[in-house]
Amino acid sequence: MIWRDRGTVRVNHRTPAPTDYESLPTPVFDREIRQWSPDFVPPLHTMSNCPMRCGFCSIAAGSDTFLGKPRVMSERRVAEHIAALGVERVDFVDEYLTIPRQIRIGRELARIGHRATWQCYPTAGDQLLDPRNCEALAQAGCRAVQLGLESLDPQTLRQEAKPWNHPANYGRILENLYNAGIQVHVFIIVGVPGEPINFSLRWLSFLEEHGAHILTIKSGRYRLTRRAPDERRSTVDELHGLQVTGQDNQLLNLNRDQFRYTTNGLSRKRVEAVRDLLEEACRRHWAYQVTSSLPWWINRGRFSLEQLHQVADQLSAHRPAEPSIPGSHLKRGLSKITSAVHEELGLRTAPISYEDVRDLAARLRAGDETVAAGGRRG
Repeated sequence: MIWRDRGTVRVNHRTPAPTDYESLPTPVFDREIRQWSPDFVPPLHTMSNCPMRCGFCSIAAGSDTFLGKPRVMSERRVAEHIAALGVERVDFVDEYLTIPRQIRIGRELARIGHRATWQCYPTAGDQLLDPRNCEALAQAGCRAVQLGLESLDPQTLRQEAKPWNHPANYGRILENLYNAGIQVHVFIIVGVPGEPINFSLRWLSFLEEHGAHILTIKSGRYRLTRRAPDERRSTVDELHGLQVTGQDNQLLNLNRDQFRYTTNGLSRKRVEAVRDLLEEACRRHWAYQVTSSLPWWINRGRFSLEQLHQVADQLSAHRPAEPSIPGSHLKRGLSKITSAVHEELGLRTAPISYEDVRDLAARLRAGDETVAAGGRRG
């Protein structure tokens, strides 16, 4: 670890064995460095890496125990660090903070008489289908979460080793978190190898239907990530629909750019087309103006959902609407979607506006629900 102690650069020598997290001292932050927020919100890292092994992710690759059992700090020690720092808001940067762990941290804070709230990364698991669990999270101190929804295709989620995500439950999960006062940032991946474009298109309808319960949206193009399980599978041609095409020697580049799609008519141009359409969906989202002025990392749960809605209403009343994506991007997106749904589904459709393609996405999702209902009846 290399860090700055006021005017001195400190270098901690590499330990012969991974450090026990319970033994770590309370962090010392340089208060001369200002965050992009009115009050100081310290980041806390209380677990060495993520126990999950999602195919596309290598966020925890810097840990000595990457893809192994994490080193975990006790909830009591976490609470003691927060109290020692004397702060009321915390940014947990653990790759994964479970619901039971958050509740225990809240109990330990209450035990020592210190109140604090936080934002963190949980999973979109079915535990959140129970409103009582969401309310317990809020009562413990959770005010904001970042959820990796990633895909609306169950098969894609299984391929990427994320089987606990059930797209049919996303809407209820978002509503439960919103009703508990917990702000939600969602991650969406477009262009996962083997995933038909029409599944990514369905996000337009999903965001229209459930966007009221989302604060911010991040839709990203799939990138083959250095050291992620997907990269390892791709080197032995086991990852369906992707082929590595060259060597990448840029050591600080976290993503491998040298790959191409090989199945399902997937191409970078079609992926970028859907990304453009999702950008238009984001611009039409209720919170786009307020969260463009007050980004997630400045807010970090500082303002309540009620306050954010009030500001959003004021901005929409006194500011012109956000401009749509450039016409050339929209035209390209509509053209690529037209050919993709014809090849994948045999549908002959020619959308000429964003509204047309959004309605098409709604029909596709309605068909999914019909098929699922038929399966349950059977």
